[in-house]
Amino acid sequence: MMRGLFRFIALCVAGFGFAALSGTPAYAQKNLVVDLASNHVDITTGFNGANLMLFGVKDRVGDVAVVIRGPRKDMTVRKKNRIAGIWMNTQYMDFDDVPEFYDFAISKKIGFDTQEQLMLRENGVGLSTLVFEPKDAVPDRERVSQFQEALIRTKQMQGMFPVKGKSIEFLSDTFFRATLYLPANVPTGDYVIETLLFRGDRLVDRNTTRLTVAQVGLNAQVYDWAMNRSFYYGLFCVVFAAFSGWIINVIRNK
Repeated sequence: MMRGLFRFIALCVAGFGFAALSGTPAYAQKNLVVDLASNHVDITTGFNGANLMLFGVKDRVGDVAVVIRGPRKDMTVRKKNRIAGIWMNTQYMDFDDVPEFYDFAISKKIGFDTQEQLMLRENGVGLSTLVFEPKDAVPDRERVSQFQEALIRTKQMQGMFPVKGKSIEFLSDTFFRATLYLPANVPTGDYVIETLLFRGDRLVDRNTTRLTVAQVGLNAQVYDWAMNRSFYYGLFCVVFAAFSGWIINVIRNK
């Protein structure tokens, strides 16, 4: 984490310091400088989640919001009904372009009045922005809303969507830190982190940071084998299970 902090300080010097040396006001160059303590999360054996720390400096007074979005994919929501005493999937709805992970953090002062809430919603900050459209046209908007709410609840139970936003911690008037948690079941892939600076009801600056979550070591090899050589992986699992059962049986008979 310290190495990331030193790198962040260097970015601040480059962003704000250059403007000062050149005689140009700093805000004309950069209103916001942001960096991650680490831009790579390694998933290894025993991985049980990770705290993602983002540091930032703003040049003047303003409120800050941070949004992280994971890889996007199409998702299907199914609804079960009881038929002849048996619970069965009877309805479903496919949604396009749903982020596998979403979380956000905001300044404590922002989002209290209606105008600020509208501003956050327009910039993709908050649970109210999680609106997904089905693949096929569905005229019944109430039905779409029910399936969409079910999708959000499921993602919340999995820890992939928040129940409420996190708070941004200000270490000084201009220096801030946001801490977001990635659960143990976090999907691998490329993540986009947006940091937004607001003044009043106006967006002043936006900074985009990239994060990679990837399997490494033995985990990566097993995952690659299971995904790209599924037949041989399944065959190995069957043979290994049969061999283990035979060994246990031999030991028991002795």
